[in-house]
Amino acid sequence: MNPDFPISCRQAELLAKLEARARECPGLYPLTTAEDFRRVAVDHAGAGDEEVCRVLEGMWRRPDEAVQLNAQSLIGRGHGLADRKGEEERRGGVFIMGDPSRPILRHARAGTAV
Repeated sequence: MNPDFPISCRQAELLAKLEARARECPGLYPLTTAEDFRRVAVDHAGAGDEEVCRVLEGMWRRPDEAVQLNAQSLIGRGHGLADRKGEEERRGGVFIMGDPSRPILRHARAGTAV
């Protein structure tokens, strides 16, 4: 955990509950560790304890919103789709569509899908 942002007892309790729930119900959250939940909450709410707890409580009540909050956090940190597009271009193609684990590439020279 980041020592710059101290954790209150309430934050620690919420983080432990979220982490346990994520392990008990795989697929419910896009996150699995307390650190990840805290990163998303701090990215969304700032360092204030009350605001961070409010975001964590929201993720507890509405697990589906955790997906959106995580996506916003990753994009804000520069880990969004733009990086994937740049990665595909470096490999010699342009990302068009499809499952990220099996992207469909169109090579600029040949104009054919791979």
